[in-house]
Amino acid sequence: MRPDTPEGPPRPGDQELIRLLQTLTVESDQFVERFGARHGLGRTDMNALGFVLDAAGRGEPISPSRLAARLGLSPSATTALIDRLEVSGHLERHRDPDDRRRVTLSMPEAARVDGRRMFSPLAEVFTDSWRDFTDEERRTVARFLSGSIEAMREVRDDWGGPSAPQR
Repeated sequence: MRPDTPEGPPRPGDQELIRLLQTLTVESDQFVERFGARHGLGRTDMNALGFVLDAAGRGEPISPSRLAARLGLSPSATTALIDRLEVSGHLERHRDPDDRRRVTLSMPEAARVDGRRMFSPLAEVFTDSWRDFTDEERRTVARFLSGSIEAMREVRDDWGGPSAPQR
């Protein structure tokens, strides 16, 4: 990289941005895995809970079949996962009162409290690290992250469902 100039730091190139995203992803994975280990949850369990929370945050409760599709799991593997998370108190099933065949999933409040206890310190540190960003910089960061997420989803979806490991 070139040294900083009076106009500010140099413009990061594509490879630098990719490296930073990769590093953020690895750090995030390690953080989530550590949280999961403390609660006896594997990576798929943590991903499932993340999808349930994300759907709830959008006001769109998630069904077991939608969760299976998001995780790339078979219906039977998804049922076993949901059963395990329900027994451990991390997930609840809800039947639609108008259509008892319809089931949605949510996290009980106690599980949300556990999650907040672990993730709140990270949120505080993030917030502190972003404190000096201007509104325009925040909009740029949000646009960058949203674009990167969409690009990741596009490539992931082009690959189709989960495949057997390469040997």
